[in-house]
Amino acid sequence: MLIYLLGLNAFLKVLASSDAIGGLEGRLEIWSRAIYMIQDFPFTGIGMGSFGEVADTLYPFFSYSAGTLEHAHNLFLQIAVALGIPGLIGWLIVLGSVGAISWSLYRFGRENNERLAAGLGAGFLCSQLALIVHGMTDAVTWGMVRPAPFVWVIWGLAVAAWSIFVGEKK
Repeated sequence: MLIYLLGLNAFLKVLASSDAIGGLEGRLEIWSRAIYMIQDFPFTGIGMGSFGEVADTLYPFFSYSAGTLEHAHNLFLQIAVALGIPGLIGWLIVLGSVGAISWSLYRFGRENNERLAAGLGAGFLCSQLALIVHGMTDAVTWGMVRPAPFVWVIWGLAVAAWSIFVGEKK
């Protein structure tokens, strides 16, 4: 949506202007190291919280000092790096299931004039969309960082709301 509103060039300019990790060029260097890790550890991953240490040891950065990066700055790459491809597939299945549950809750609320259910379903759907969009350029909702449990809390609340509203009607 943002790309549509701003245009691709303006969106890339905004992304590239971030000084925190060197903009787009810095992210591309980080993402390339993440892809190397996925290629070298496709089934097991490197383990949660190991990105910086493994990157500094096996895939040193040109633009960053050792010990300065803790994750891949892309949620999907970070999960594949940490857990391997099977772990990423499992995580994506959970993400898709919560999306389907949220949609079901929203539809149930709309069809049965249950405004709370529709609102919760829409809210959970939007939270999943925000997670996906934000996850394209950062990974602070994964692994060994403080906000990481919030994703799982939201997922649990979505399932609980679905079970209260929709599950009891079936």
